[in-house]
Amino acid sequence: ERAQGRTRLVHLGRKGGAAARLFDLVVTPAHARLWPHPHRFETLLPLSRVDDAELARAADRFKDTLEADPVTPRIGVLVGGETSKFRFGVAEARRLAVDLEALSERLGGRLWVTTSPRTGAGPSEALGRELGGPSHFFPWSSEGPETPYLGLLALCDLLVVTGESESMLAEACATDLPVLLYPLPAARGGVGLGGRLVDGLLARASAERSNERGTARPQRGLARWAARWVDEGFVRPTRDLPRLHRELIESGRVQPFGDLPDLERQAPHREAPEVAARVRRLMGVEAGDAVDAVDGPAVGSVAGAGPR
Repeated sequence: ERAQGRTRLVHLGRKGGAAARLFDLVVTPAHARLWPHPHRFETLLPLSRVDDAELARAADRFKDTLEADPVTPRIGVLVGGETSKFRFGVAEARRLAVDLEALSERLGGRLWVTTSPRTGAGPSEALGRELGGPSHFFPWSSEGPETPYLGLLALCDLLVVTGESESMLAEACATDLPVLLYPLPAARGGVGLGGRLVDGLLARASAERSNERGTARPQRGLARWAARWVDEGFVRPTRDLPRLHRELIESGRVQPFGDLPDLERQAPHREAPEVAARVRRLMGVEAGDAVDAVDGPAVGSVAGAGPR
């Protein structure tokens, strides 16, 4: 109120960003399938904290850990866990270990594996037991030492990422390393009744019907109400991770696991600079200027959850 209408609201992320009309700018990944709106800017991946400065700090911090083993290529493995759409239990963890060791043998390299909070105790223990020989395994624990997660991003030669984690994919792709996408099996039962209901409403809201002249006729009944519910953010579509996987593979930014990987480095995929530029334009601030250079008491508020 004190800003007299000059406040600008920016929301980052899928959750809470469904009703784009409430904000001046909403930044969401395209695979979230949220309703189009003039205030919405879609990214390929969730925003990532990984940049050159972050990687340099991680390289310095974890250099002694990784360089103690001189065997290359270093194969960094980022392991997620089970979700409502993907399975990752003990059997899947054992299968992952077998596949990783086969890859390591083909490349003559060394595995550096870290799990995450979603991995779970059972799958994590099974994965650690199955990884044999000289592999390096760092299980995540709320009470244990920090895993060298960022060190793997900074100092490995190749990354393998389980496909259910869009955040880990974003952080891996923000490096210049080749990235292999390891697919997890779909959860039994698919998206569930709630997900099918939401997808049905989205399809009804998006459907165009023609009249006898072949022109689109106005929405009526359930289609009209479904469109309103989606526009207001009451109905949020389910994420389409297979779509994200296809786009990453087709763009050449990631490679499917199973093929002999190309170890050539490539340009990092980072979308935070473009988002920052859009926020600056929204605030009337040029790159390099301080926010308080804006004429008048404009206030910038950025809301959203971090990539974790």
